[in-house]
Amino acid sequence: IMLLQRASAAGRLHASRWFNSPLKQSLVLCQTRGFRLKATTQDTGITVLIVRHGQSSNNQLQLEVEEKMRRGQMTAEQATEEWMQKRVPDPALSDKGAREAEAVARYLAANFGGQGAVVASPMLRAIQTANPIVQAAGLLGIVSPLLHEVGGMYVKRGEEFTPAAGMSAAEIKKSFPDFDVSKLPKEGCWNAMRPKEQPEGYYERAKATAAWVKSSEVRETVGKGPLVLVMHSDFIDLTIKALLCLPLGPPQAVFYTSNCSVTELFLPEKFCTETVGYGTLVCLNKSEHLPTP
Repeated sequence: IMLLQRASAAGRLHASRWFNSPLKQSLVLCQTRGFRLKATTQDTGITVLIVRHGQSSNNQLQLEVEEKMRRGQMTAEQATEEWMQKRVPDPALSDKGAREAEAVARYLAANFGGQGAVVASPMLRAIQTANPIVQAAGLLGIVSPLLHEVGGMYVKRGEEFTPAAGMSAAEIKKSFPDFDVSKLPKEGCWNAMRPKEQPEGYYERAKATAAWVKSSEVRETVGKGPLVLVMHSDFIDLTIKALLCLPLGPPQAVFYTSNCSVTELFLPEKFCTETVGYGTLVCLNKSEHLPTP
């Protein structure tokens, strides 16, 4: 199967690939036998809905820096430096991001509510996005350390990347009491002050995430409902590839997702347990439910 995939929406560069990325408005090809684009069987299995978090303050900063580049006020190198110096390691949703989270919650409640589970990254913007989904759709909320963004929690000081502290399980539970935080460390911050994550780390984490999604634990947890994963753009790309048994990197194709878009996959039970048959990419980057700018 040949998948023709636009690497970025409207040519906007993705922050963590930095501002001199070669993927601007490019069309890339990915050849694979790992999935079909349409469901053609009545197999039992699991529906996975992947939601990117709403716009964060870092995303807002990214837009501002990109606008300066478009106006010729700074070079790509200067844009990268300004981004790295001003970004925060665990940003909250912007006002726009909060509105996006409410919109995706209404969409999921209307179409998938009642059964299933919402599993969020432990990063603040992801839990803030997942919280209204849990409230509106009446689903179980879980926080998983597997789902954090590529790179983890860090700040740049000079030429060095310094670990930054994420929230603790107790802090998350206090602010978001409807979420199960038992998968997080009982003491200290969820990321244990680990250094900036390198490619081998996030590739292995994507594989571990895919194995967990396909596990009997998840199927028993969601029942006949969907598994909703609320996480981050770069790790969404890797997770889709890992779920569909695609190569993880270096990337020749990028599954781009906008803030609070919904990507849907269907994984038949035999595909999960025996890697027999195909997983299905039902839709990618669905955003019709979001408020217009």
